[in-house]
Amino acid sequence: MPTGIIAHYGLISMDEFYRLVTSDLLSETINDDFEPDFQIIERVYSNGLQTRFLNFHDGRGFILFTLETTSPENPTARGLSVGDDVEKIYELYGIPVWEIYNSEFRYGTEYGDYSQLAILVENDKVVKIRVWLLM
Repeated sequence: MPTGIIAHYGLISMDEFYRLVTSDLLSETINDDFEPDFQIIERVYSNGLQTRFLNFHDGRGFILFTLETTSPENPTARGLSVGDDVEKIYELYGIPVWEIYNSEFRYGTEYGDYSQLAILVENDKVVKIRVWLLM
């Protein structure tokens, strides 16, 4: 069973996420463009993770909205990692719901502009995996 942070992804708080991540914070960006509804905090970590938390001002607080990785150390729950080939994507996930320009495979249910899993491929190899919460 994969043990990377992507495998643990779910609706978790910022504090819960910080307990799971074990690498150094490289940068943080705060975006208040969506006030008064919510604030976005984006963080980049030394282990190849990038997070986007939404701080809802309706009492929900910060929740993890997107999580992406560029590191093979953070596999998906099914075992897909950065560096794997396209054949492994098909083996683990089947045919994508959407395939964009033969380089991004998307899986999950779509509501508006949101999907659950996106896999970016270059030269037939996975270079980035992104998961996000459906709102």
